[in-house]
Amino acid sequence: MEMKIEVEDYNSEDGLTMSFTGGGTVKMTGTDNSFSIRGNRVGFEDLATALLTMAHNEGVAPSWCHIHVDEHPMLAEGSSSIVVQYLSDEQVKGKP
Repeated sequence: MEMKIEVEDYNSEDGLTMSFTGGGTVKMTGTDNSFSIRGNRVGFEDLATALLTMAHNEGVAPSWCHIHVDEHPMLAEGSSSIVVQYLSDEQVKGKP
């Protein structure tokens, strides 16, 4: 199976932007020890687009750039809030 997903380039005037397909649903819930993501096909494609947009713009967009997935209609009622943002190599390794 081949899928084509178009991701936007970072723009200093608009920041990180992306369009959602619409009609997708994702429900995210979590506790201190676990996190669950459930959804339909379109919802997962929209979530993947958010993640790919971040990956595509790494090193181009400022490190503080992020996407608020919780501001889009794909999240089902009762979902936990989610923000997608970069981690520097130092942050991944646990350094400040």
